[in-house]
Amino acid sequence: MGVFDILEFVRLRIMNQEQFQNYLRHQGVKIGEQCEIYKNVRFGTEPYLIRIGNHVRLTDNVRFITHDGGMWVLRELLQDNRLDLIKPIVIKDNVFVGWGSVILPGVTIGENSIVAAGAVVTKDIPANEVWGGVPARHIKTIDQYIEHNKNDFIYTHEMDDDRKKKYLMECFDER
Repeated sequence: MGVFDILEFVRLRIMNQEQFQNYLRHQGVKIGEQCEIYKNVRFGTEPYLIRIGNHVRLTDNVRFITHDGGMWVLRELLQDNRLDLIKPIVIKDNVFVGWGSVILPGVTIGENSIVAAGAVVTKDIPANEVWGGVPARHIKTIDQYIEHNKNDFIYTHEMDDDRKKKYLMECFDER
């Protein structure tokens, strides 16, 4: 890692969310409103081919890959260095992409969808579905996800850190 890389790393880490998204937009990523993009998300070599809708959260270590690296082999096999296979990626509105997920070329993730942590998304995800695994597959619909979890919902999202900690410690105290 050279000096320039270290300086760029530090600069990205001290940016707030708005500055970071503006940095990504400058690279060509299309980003909607009310998005949260963790700073270690990687947009690959063609960030200008990535479209992100409104109210999308991209968590730690999510990776976007817009090109097929297998072309390395085919260029040699077919003796044609011009060969590439590149496709855009589209994330629609109100989507959550979990930790460490990889989104491959040509994928569209439909609105109101959840991608589980560690998923490798190789094909389109329809709207209102939960997908996970390697390769990612349909797990359940959003309605099934709500039904499955509704008895475990807790209402801490708007609590400050101290109040949330106290509440959770009381809920999960193993006496």
